[in-house]
Amino acid sequence: MLRPSSAPGMRSPNRQGAVVAIAAVALAAVMLAVAGGLWLRYGSTVFFQTLAAGLAACF
Repeated sequence: MLRPSSAPGMRSPNRQGAVVAIAAVALAAVMLAVAGGLWLRYGSTVFFQTLAAGLAACF
């Protein structure tokens, strides 16, 4: 019995989900690294003031 072949370049849904999950984890890791770098560079006081100002601008 022959199985239908998928088109070239098409990925299975499970593999696409894994790629999206890996990309999301990588983005979160980069954002965490940037936040840590800002903390080390400017100190906790400036970091928290910037965070508070950003949150205040949202509301």
